[in-house]
Amino acid sequence: MITCCGNVASPKRDLTVFTFILRGIALVGIDSQNYPMSYREQVWNKLAKEWKTDAFTETCDEVTLNELNKKIKLMLEGKLKGRTVVKIQ
Repeated sequence: MITCCGNVASPKRDLTVFTFILRGIALVGIDSQNYPMSYREQVWNKLAKEWKTDAFTETCDEVTLNELNKKIKLMLEGKLKGRTVVKIQ
């Protein structure tokens, strides 16, 4: 089974599913939008507290609105990695 989460570059996937089907591999998308909000809040609270990791700060970058164009350009090129937080002043 292969899981896929996120659409940073785009939701488009230039591939054929035949290689997965022939090998008996399931390509499964991860989606939480239809999951009840009460459960999502529980998970978010755990991520913010007991499951919190220092590795998140290593993969997160904070930018101002003036710096945002550079990040958007990287995103559109499929080169953005990690998370970007926009600091609103």
